[in-house]
Amino acid sequence: MLFMISAHDSIAMYLAIEPQSLCFYVIAASKRKSEFSTEAGSKYLILGAFPSGILLFGYDRTTTDI
Repeated sequence: MLFMISAHDSIAMYLAIEPQSLCFYVIAASKRKSEFSTEAGSKYLILGAFPSGILLFGYDRTTTDI
């Protein structure tokens, strides 16, 4: 959380938010015996990874700072 506050550019902000979202994917699928929990975790991962990829692709196209 402190890394988000001290981020000076958008790629640092992305790198601060992404580990938090990975933890949320695990929490969503944490109930191992429930198929609904596993399905929810996998759908959350797909719906989170796709916009994240688009964000990185757009950032790559708009800057040469990577």
